[in-house]
Amino acid sequence: MSATYGLSDLKRCLVISAVVGTVLVSINQGPEFFLAPRADALGRVGLNYLVPFSVASVSAWMANRRHRRKLMAGAAAKPPGTDPRGPGPEGPE
Repeated sequence: MSATYGLSDLKRCLVISAVVGTVLVSINQGPEFFLAPRADALGRVGLNYLVPFSVASVSAWMANRRHRRKLMAGAAAKPPGTDPRGPGPEGPE
């Protein structure tokens, strides 16, 4: 999975999780959590952060995988001698 999931993807997923998770906690648990947190609510709070992180991670992985497949398909579909950079140092093909 590391071949299609980089550090920038992880950072982006953590930011998304922090923002969306905080909004979900404030909506779902509301003021009673912030004023008097209970131990049984901590599991639900954790899920409020885990779910957006999971969705963002899987989405990033799938998008990167799709992009990589398109690049490989495009490289395989090029006929010889169509490199826009011109012939290599060994001359024309």
